[in-house]
Amino acid sequence: MRRTILLLAGVLLCVVALGSDSPKEYDDRTVYCGIEGTWQLAKVELGGRNEEPACQSVMSFHAGTWELKESDGGWYKGTYCTDSTQKPPHLDLILYFE
Repeated sequence: MRRTILLLAGVLLCVVALGSDSPKEYDDRTVYCGIEGTWQLAKVELGGRNEEPACQSVMSFHAGTWELKESDGGWYKGTYCTDSTQKPPHLDLILYFE
């Protein structure tokens, strides 16, 4: 009986130890970003000026990358970074040139 209790206690400790760490690919730094998804552009601010988009554009954000598809056939992609500590929160886009 004592041997069974010790074995169960050992198994319980192993199970708790295995489930306590974060998955190694996340490294405890994963933060939910509320901008992810697909958005239709309604207004654009460039250099502090508000402008209407030249054509219908759909922008997608996923896992640090963005993609812009325009109705006139234009297509752009790159990476993005958000900074919610600034007021108002900032979104920095980096464009890839191919």
